Amino acid sequence: MLRAVIDTNLLVRYLLTHGSTLARLIALWEEDRFVYLTSPAILAELRDVVQRPALRARFCADPQPLLDLVLADTEQTSVTVVVSGVCRDPKDPKMRSFSPVRSRAALTIW
Repeated sequence: MLRAVIDTNLLVRYLLTHGSTLARLIALWEEDRFVYLTSPAILAELRDVVQRPALRARFCADPQPLLDLVLADTEQTSVTVVVSGVCRDPKDPKMRSFSPVRSRAALTIW
C-alpha cells in the first residue's frame, strides 16, 4: 500500500478552494487507496492553522469534518530522523524531520 505525507498547506488549500485535484486526493484517501502518514508536529500545525480567523473566514466549508478524518484515518508516527536540504522553508522542520515508520516507501506531497 502506498503511504503518503500530505503537507498542511494542501489540506488548507482544499478548505479554501475545494479544487478538483485536491478533492480527488481526498477521495483517494477516503477510498483507502493510500495511507496518510502524520506526525504530532503535522497534526499540531493543522489544528493551529484551521483556527486562524483570517483563514476560517475564507474556508468554503467547515474544517471540522476534515480534521475528524485526519484524526481518525491517518497513521501517526513519532519516529524522527533529521534530514537537511529537503525543505526550502527553514520554518518547516516538521516536514524535514518526518520519517515514515517501518521501512516501506512513502510519497511526500507538498
